[in-house]
Amino acid sequence: MEQKTFTFAEKDGIKLSAELITGKEKASQTIIYFHGGGLLYGSRNDLNDAYIGQFLENGFNVLLADYRLAPEVKLPEIYEDASDLILYFRHHAESLGLPDKEFILFGQSSGAFLALMLASDPTLPRPCAILSFYGYSSVSAPWLKERNKYFNTFPLISESLKMR
Repeated sequence: MEQKTFTFAEKDGIKLSAELITGKEKASQTIIYFHGGGLLYGSRNDLNDAYIGQFLENGFNVLLADYRLAPEVKLPEIYEDASDLILYFRHHAESLGLPDKEFILFGQSSGAFLALMLASDPTLPRPCAILSFYGYSSVSAPWLKERNKYFNTFPLISESLKMR
């Protein structure tokens, strides 16, 4: 296993890094991973080593990505960071030592939301596949606004605690 960390963008003085993990054999496809954390926290290094090991053993590279977080930036800037990584990957795959520019998008929770949004963007290169671990494909889906029977069993948050 080989790991290579590099900066793929700099925004407002913040360097955005990614970590490329490759196996002993050169793999043709790369899994681009976006971490979860509600777009508020998290780290590119939160992917369980067992997943990384399985991907490498089955002929995939793994690319772990940073992105700026809210509330310091809004969703368009977070999305731009994720888009920038895909474009960087496509333009620099050869210099990163990768034999192919094919990729799979993978995310957990908010990272899955980003992966699903990126995959549906007609201005970006198309992924070969998407791995979505408990991600929402839309933050405005009607079912997200419906009351949930399970959560209705909990006490309501007082008005004084709600943000206005």
